[in-house]
Amino acid sequence: MRTNVVLDDALVRQAMELTGTRTKRDVIHLALAKLVERKTRLNLLELAGEIEFADDFDHKALRQLRGRHQRDHR
Repeated sequence: MRTNVVLDDALVRQAMELTGTRTKRDVIHLALAKLVERKTRLNLLELAGEIEFADDFDHKALRQLRGRHQRDHR
């Protein structure tokens, strides 16, 4: 999607220096991706305390299974 916006040049320069990006397009893309990632993570945190697990749920066993699965697919 093509969009024209007026940006604060000093802010863009600082963001590019901090992130090592080389173009305005890259720094804006990175900023949007990080914003979406952060907001998504915050939405998940809102579920804390809202989920009831089954009495026999064993998170440690699940973690071991997940680790084994990841090793098998390397």
